[in-house]
Amino acid sequence: MPGVTHTHGRIGISASSRPPAFDVAALLAVLVEALDAEAIDLVDLERASGLLRYRVARDGYVVFEKESRLGERFRLEAVHFWCDAAPVLERGYRDVIASLPQ
Repeated sequence: MPGVTHTHGRIGISASSRPPAFDVAALLAVLVEALDAEAIDLVDLERASGLLRYRVARDGYVVFEKESRLGERFRLEAVHFWCDAAPVLERGYRDVIASLPQ
């Protein structure tokens, strides 16, 4: 499920590299030219963290689907994972931050 977001002049694009894999560098080159922008963050959703996948599911827009309802399936998987994992991860984040020297 690709998605495009704009934040402070940057463009965030996410894509799924499920087989068959694609050439990430070639895709980035095409996007830079097509969007006339060099500040592009390209993220592979298959390798992204649970939090990033959740944020893309929550805030992203589907601009292309190779197969029907792929974006919907991604959203459901990402949200289900985050709902299960968030309480544990957030507790861990608080512990790490609390252990940092002041």
